[in-house]
Amino acid sequence: MVEMTVSRIFGGLSDLPFARRHRLLRESSWDRTGGNDDFRVIGAGEKLEVKLRGPGCIRHMWFTGYCRELYWLRKVMLRIYWDGEESPSVETPFGDFFGAGHGVPRHFVSLPLTVIGRGPTHAAFNCFFPMPFNKEARIVISNECESSDLVLYYHFDYEVYDGELSDDILRFHAKWRREKTEAKQAEVNLTGEDNYLILYAEGFGHYVGTIVSVKSLAPGWWGEGDDMIFVDGEKWPPSIHGTGTEDYFLASYGFQLPYFAPFHGVIHAGDIY
Repeated sequence: MVEMTVSRIFGGLSDLPFARRHRLLRESSWDRTGGNDDFRVIGAGEKLEVKLRGPGCIRHMWFTGYCRELYWLRKVMLRIYWDGEESPSVETPFGDFFGAGHGVPRHFVSLPLTVIGRGPTHAAFNCFFPMPFNKEARIVISNECESSDLVLYYHFDYEVYDGELSDDILRFHAKWRREKTEAKQAEVNLTGEDNYLILYAEGFGHYVGTIVSVKSLAPGWWGEGDDMIFVDGEKWPPSIHGTGTEDYFLASYGFQLPYFAPFHGVIHAGDIY
């Protein structure tokens, strides 16, 4: 039985003096013929499937690629399955997983995610979220473009352990949803009934964060609604109640300029309100 402490699973400079009792492996798109065509071509309507054997933990994912279809980052789906599950624990458009809202990437650097470069054909996408699994990790990348092939380069860097993970090691989850909302003119909110639902989740775990992309169809500031988190079926008022959308992302008085930090940021801001 492998017991993984917080420092072990996240790593970092503090771990360097300690001997590591695991193997580090990489599954990548390198050219098996020995040439330099280090990519995979995923045709329209087709998918790429990568399987990693455990017990292990994905420590880093890197991608780059190109596709002739406009906004292909919204049309390529990323799904990840842990330990033989039938429904994916990760299901999101490829670009949105990496913060490329509306299929348009922007350069940013944070602790768990980075996008290096600018533009959908020259950006490199990195994920450093630790993703542990016991038996198998199955990563499926589906090209749902209408007619264009996807040329994809990838690295999956992962650790392999001698024994199974302890029961208190959770599994990584990520979901995506999109909705065209209607504006509400209420002056007060004392019920939360008309709130936009970002996430509903059941089970034992903890919420890590969210990436939000908004295209406002109305003039004026759209983000005055408070963020609220209701835990374990609690009624009004919620145990976590914020003061506004920009405050949730640690800004103030609107999103006045793009910025990024280790745990938060606004990587694209439209017209300043």
